[in-house]
Amino acid sequence: MIFSTRRETSKSLRSKDKHPRNNKKDTARRGERGNVFFTLFGAVAVVGVLGAGIMATMRGPLSTMVDVNRIEQAKSEMRVGLGILLQDAADIGDGDALTEPADPQTCTDLSGNGGCVPSSSGAPKNDPWGNPYKYCGWNNGSDTSSSGNILEGGATATNIAVAMLSSGPDGSFDNDCEASTHGTDPYVPSQSDADGDDLIVSMTYTEAVSGSGGLWTAATSNATSADVATIDRDIDLTGNTSEGFGSVQLRLGASSMLLPTDSEAPNCGSANDLILRIDESGVDPVIQLCDGDNNTWLDAGGG
Repeated sequence: MIFSTRRETSKSLRSKDKHPRNNKKDTARRGERGNVFFTLFGAVAVVGVLGAGIMATMRGPLSTMVDVNRIEQAKSEMRVGLGILLQDAADIGDGDALTEPADPQTCTDLSGNGGCVPSSSGAPKNDPWGNPYKYCGWNNGSDTSSSGNILEGGATATNIAVAMLSSGPDGSFDNDCEASTHGTDPYVPSQSDADGDDLIVSMTYTEAVSGSGGLWTAATSNATSADVATIDRDIDLTGNTSEGFGSVQLRLGASSMLLPTDSEAPNCGSANDLILRIDESGVDPVIQLCDGDNNTWLDAGGG
């Protein structure tokens, strides 16, 4: 009986010794699990802070690069646009030898002088920020009066003839086009003198002549006639076309030049000097050249 009690007491003591150690291990494990979660949360937080900092740092340079690209794009578009608009030039019949630019189109999107790029033109209408370009033209020459939306210009070919403006990144115009008589700020400022972030591309009349490939070259004869146009271009005529030359007709067929016959051009004189015809009066047709000084048709060849 005594031995049995001792054994039970010994087991009870060993059991009491065991439980505290088990409790400590469980507590330590629970603490370790908690530390892992806190470490993961901390790592995520650090990554988030670093990402936000990098984005904030990169946003400035990226925005600057985008604006720089758009600025260069706008300048390029305006140069191309003026080149296209110069092809649409037309004499307004003011009687001088200088050609006038295409009339800017009136539009409600823009205020001040000038106007929008004409809708019929192939020139770009809006800048890279989605705002309309402003287009201005000036009437230069001996008659400088304004016409439509074309502003009053100057008497010489060194004056500005056309210009395009973009309101830039802020979308608001800080500069405008002015007539040549506008005090100390005529025409349009250069890019270096422009206010705000506006972008400006302009051409003098001389530069316009070069930029249009000679389309704006002043006529050297009949310069005061509004019905005379001068163009330094090859003309491609398709279909049947005729134009009078004195008393005979030079006709252009669909694919060849048709010379007048002897019945169509019977007379040779100063009005027909050096004109060719086909003499069909003989057995074989003969090409003849008019000698206007002697009023005689000379055989140039035979068939």
